[in-house]
Amino acid sequence: VVGDPGDHVFVVSLPRRPEKRANAIRQLRDTGLNATLVTACDGDAVLCQADLPVVGVQVMPNYRGHVNHDMPFTTGEVGCFMSHFTTWQHMVDNQLPAALILEDDFELQENFADRLGDCLRQAQGEDWNIIYVGRSPMENDVRKISDHVAEPGYTLWTVAYILTLDGARALLESRAEQHMVPLDDFFSVAMGCGMDGQYNDRAVEWSRLIGPVLRGVALPPPLV
Repeated sequence: VVGDPGDHVFVVSLPRRPEKRANAIRQLRDTGLNATLVTACDGDAVLCQADLPVVGVQVMPNYRGHVNHDMPFTTGEVGCFMSHFTTWQHMVDNQLPAALILEDDFELQENFADRLGDCLRQAQGEDWNIIYVGRSPMENDVRKISDHVAEPGYTLWTVAYILTLDGARALLESRAEQHMVPLDDFFSVAMGCGMDGQYNDRAVEWSRLIGPVLRGVALPPPLV
């Protein structure tokens, strides 16, 4: 099945949160999934945004949040973005056709593996490069594709998604790390969502640097 991550499952996890890591490992074992633990970039190690260019990354110029997330870019959001970024880089470096990327606070739903396989089959014929396996929709879905697959509107939460090699390559080639915004906002803008300004009044402004490189579908109801 196109997009099946197989054993390419990655769990982004901070070592200083052992309880979350232990819960993640337990769920993976119970579900029969093999996974690689990715040591997350710890945003608390970033003293201030002025440190970021030294390591080759930058926040979106003049970033000041948006109407529904009206706050400065936090060091935690820096750590989240770069933890996922390193996983995309690993995919491209190793030519992985697809990967399931999880954050360590995931909660897998019953019969996760079988239901995910069924959803991937339902998504056949769609030209996607990212699938939201878990999400928090801020807008109605744009289009129903099948009983359990839809084209999403503006979506938050990056707890679980499948990214294809094409998607990982597109994110890297867009130089995503040079104009960071919170990762879930980045994904939505990169899918062309939010251009009406209803949820994110700065989506159009951000889209000048965040190109439409993602073609997303989502799984209703979410499996995580």
